[in-house]
Amino acid sequence: MDEDEILREFQHVPLTEYLLTCREHGRQNIPAQKRQNACNLYSIVDKWRNAARPLSWEIHQAIKLAEDFLWSEYFLQTNPIPRYVHYTNLRILDRFLYVGQQVPLSLSLQRCNLAISLLVRDWREYEVNAMMMDRNQYDRSGFSEDDVRERISGLEELTKFTNRKGLPDVHPLDSMHWMPTHPYRTDWIYYAVESEGAIALCHMSALPQTKYHDEYMFLRTIHIAECCFLAINLSVSAAITNYHANVPEQAVECLRQANYFASFLVNLFALFTTMPVESFYDGFRQATGNASAIQSEKYQYLEKITRGQNVKKKAALEKQKEAKFYSKWNLPRSHTLSGLAEDLSEKKGDSAITILSLISELDRQLLMWRSKHLGIARKYLPRETKGTGEEGILYLEKNVRDPTISDETHFDEAPEGGQLTVAASLQIVASNTQFHWCECSKLDAKKVCEALESRRELTLRNIRNVSSDIKQAMELYDAFFSDHQHSSLLTGPLLDFQMNGAPSDNPVEELLLNCELQSGVLIGLHDMGHVIGRLRLDVAVDGETYQHISGKKRRCRSGDWVLRDEKGIIASYFDGPGKRTALDPMRMRAGDVLPNMGLILLGAPGLSHERLKHAKELVDQLVGQHSETHAWRSWSV
Repeated sequence: MDEDEILREFQHVPLTEYLLTCREHGRQNIPAQKRQNACNLYSIVDKWRNAARPLSWEIHQAIKLAEDFLWSEYFLQTNPIPRYVHYTNLRILDRFLYVGQQVPLSLSLQRCNLAISLLVRDWREYEVNAMMMDRNQYDRSGFSEDDVRERISGLEELTKFTNRKGLPDVHPLDSMHWMPTHPYRTDWIYYAVESEGAIALCHMSALPQTKYHDEYMFLRTIHIAECCFLAINLSVSAAITNYHANVPEQAVECLRQANYFASFLVNLFALFTTMPVESFYDGFRQATGNASAIQSEKYQYLEKITRGQNVKKKAALEKQKEAKFYSKWNLPRSHTLSGLAEDLSEKKGDSAITILSLISELDRQLLMWRSKHLGIARKYLPRETKGTGEEGILYLEKNVRDPTISDETHFDEAPEGGQLTVAASLQIVASNTQFHWCECSKLDAKKVCEALESRRELTLRNIRNVSSDIKQAMELYDAFFSDHQHSSLLTGPLLDFQMNGAPSDNPVEELLLNCELQSGVLIGLHDMGHVIGRLRLDVAVDGETYQHISGKKRRCRSGDWVLRDEKGIIASYFDGPGKRTALDPMRMRAGDVLPNMGLILLGAPGLSHERLKHAKELVDQLVGQHSETHAWRSWSV
């Protein structure tokens, strides 16, 4: 078959017209003859690849595009209930990302970032165009002007996150009919080669099954998530390879890349708050058929290379033909991120600490994403609903946390929202250090303030005549802070208290200083009502920031000890507490009952058990006996 014959066959399925029909009516409502023509074309493209006569590069590219695109149309003709790869037109995305090709890591990550930038822009243009249309003419179901306006704002923030300039021009699909004629012999070639595939990516990947406005958002979220999964997989694999090749600086850079894409994933899924429940559950959900994220090969590989084998998932994966391979296949432990973290936990040195910090941060980001995914499922589906692929909310709940990579010490009996873990990366640097955690419920602030008032003179006398034991404890903190280029958080307040007395206008500060300066132990107080999810003692990645209690942004250094929840850092060992979870002094002063307060004793290397025991006794006197319940959790590393 020569090229003229091939071009005549392409003319039977004008690509732009086919795409516009899908967009206008919904992919599941394409006229039968149009789909039949598309399937006929798919049936013969394989023969063209083996044509006796040599074909031009352009024709080869058009044939490959037709094969990738029409594969899903052919499936949907005989299987009207789509599966994940067909519903999402994943082959179109994969061809843009060079999936299955041997290309350098830098080029693969560049393509992932470019794809994300293009897809976010395309999605935003879709939403903006919908907002600009006459409401009487816009016939999409489930359109909510307020939700879409908020979504556009979120997409603008994502655009800043990608910070990608010089994107290829991609004209809106509905403008293709009146555009000047392109120089190619068929629009199949135009889509295949123009702008390095950017036009095909934007116009051929998202073909909603229905006329629900929000289904476009649903598809774009999946596409961008797939880009992130691939980028994280490639970066983590390269990091592990570089570590074993004794090139730690390259491992660090690869893990930074993985964290970038994981962070984008978390921010992406925050946009789901803009989709009304009825748009999904009562809207386009049925049209997604048997398409389930569990069928995503990139995500299942991500699970294997980060968390390792998860026995709980094995049975679920065995039911999915797309993911069945992953129910039996496992990477060697040494080639997983959890195995790398385990290996590094036995090592010392700056590179080990930095790599573990980055692993811990990636673990945290992926946990946040899984938690958001679970939250979305809980919002949009009744609890007992089975999702596509026979798995539902119960499946997600079983796998959201177990296993995690870097949490080595945890208390399963701790209450929801107060569960505290210690990252493996911190255990390396915090040798010979003790931590104690106390959670108090229904703290009577009025009684605490009365106790502070009655003890004020005695407290001042004790602090002005500091015992030698307390001085020795503070010297340990002074030396430790100095080693990390910080000033001690105890010495300055001690001198101020000795000269000026207790800060009676701020009962929170007075309570804290009473306990710290009479025990010689660094202490943190937190309003647990503002803590998001589980707490973790961890080390910071260089450049991480949090809002200090002063209101200013504080930048952490690599290896700084921090306390974080699932939203971010809430306190730094060396810089002090953050504003978000700080106790409100006005509520204390008003004598309110505080529902839940967390208190942590932060030891220093070499600090004695007796000092920490004395600090706990002070806390029990001032806080514990004025709470309905309080319980201590203690550990050493």
